Amino acid sequence: NGRRIAACMTDADLARRMRLEEPDHWMRALDSMPLTRSLMRHARAEGPIVVRPSHSRVLDPIAGENWIAVGAPPSTFDPLSSQGTAKAPRSGTFASYAIGDALTRNDDTGLRRYRTFIRDEFDSYLATRALGRTTIQTLGPRPLIPPAD
Repeated sequence: NGRRIAACMTDADLARRMRLEEPDHWMRALDSMPLTRSLMRHARAEGPIVVRPSHSRVLDPIAGENWIAVGAPPSTFDPLSSQGTAKAPRSGTFASYAIGDALTRNDDTGLRRYRTFIRDEFDSYLATRALGRTTIQTLGPRPLIPPAD
């Protein structure tokens, strides 16, 4: 039907500075991306521009009596990190061990280990993200899309 959806993933501070929720600023950003602009050249907005954050966070608690969060829900990483597709199956694998221990041995050791695994994984992600941001600041940050004046 010729409909298209466009999205811009960036840090929240850059999005605010660029004022992407305003149609003129959105179009200016789109104009600075030749390949995307060529795909969207005949498109017109069918509604307002929607701006949403994509936070990194960890669920607390991760598990309780007769339930466990598995896959993506226990923790979410910034989509720009590209870690979600590896993280969710790994979480499912470790959760299956915890569930197996709980059901076959009536032992919650696996659940405790799973909680620690999820928390440690999230802490490691935060440390890596902080290191990456430090490196970017050291090299001199340059947004891919120039901010609005």
